[in-house]
Amino acid sequence: METKKFLTRDEAQGEDSLGFRYNSLEEMWAVELSSPQIRSKENWYSSGNSYWSNLEPTIASVLGGSDDIHEPDIRESSEFLEEVCGKYNVPRHIVLDCGAGIGRVTKFLLLDRFDTIDMLEQCSNFIDFARTFVSSNKIRNYFNIGAQNFQSKEKYDVIWVQWVLSQLTDDDLFTFLINIKESLSPTGVLIFKENIKRKGFIVHKDDFSVTRCEKMLKHAFEKSGLNIIEEKLQKDWPNDLLDIKMFACIPAERINS
Repeated sequence: METKKFLTRDEAQGEDSLGFRYNSLEEMWAVELSSPQIRSKENWYSSGNSYWSNLEPTIASVLGGSDDIHEPDIRESSEFLEEVCGKYNVPRHIVLDCGAGIGRVTKFLLLDRFDTIDMLEQCSNFIDFARTFVSSNKIRNYFNIGAQNFQSKEKYDVIWVQWVLSQLTDDDLFTFLINIKESLSPTGVLIFKENIKRKGFIVHKDDFSVTRCEKMLKHAFEKSGLNIIEEKLQKDWPNDLLDIKMFACIPAERINS
């Protein structure tokens, strides 16, 4: 991510959940992807997928072990989605739920607001469970593929991406953002909801994910040709959990045209 170009040394540093420290994201990826446990980017993704595949397909599981945050998460997501769609006249014909899990966001946030829904989820156990958990004829496609490999010729009015960017390596993060930007309708909007650090980053060794600071995420959006049009911090959230923030983005060329 070339962190030295836009972050101070202190801002660029991070650590893993076992306490090992890194001077930069570049250093972290060099270490992680060459470690005896991982050895390659493909194994990074397969290890993360194995973690999720071994969990029961429940709301508590996809929320890290507790379903207490489900209600406030959906409530504030609903408020943000309504605000963005209303303010920018976003159509509500077709939406992509990216990182759909068992269909929690589809069922409780998107189902009543859109005519057609596509779901994208890497964990086959989760996407299979979603077919009955959501159970709606509004669901058109169940894409069982990782975000890093997803490409589509479909044009979506809204693409909802929650807790996905942290799963991606830096290179794949930029590739994904560029690809997904091309899947927006002419008046469509991308909405990201991600955990953030105040500075630096943390590598989660259990599920093979990386929580980046807000400055890193914003740099990724900008580098990928996305402009943030609205952003909002989740307010009702436990103090012992990482902050979570929502970003609504559109292609930069739409701002300049």
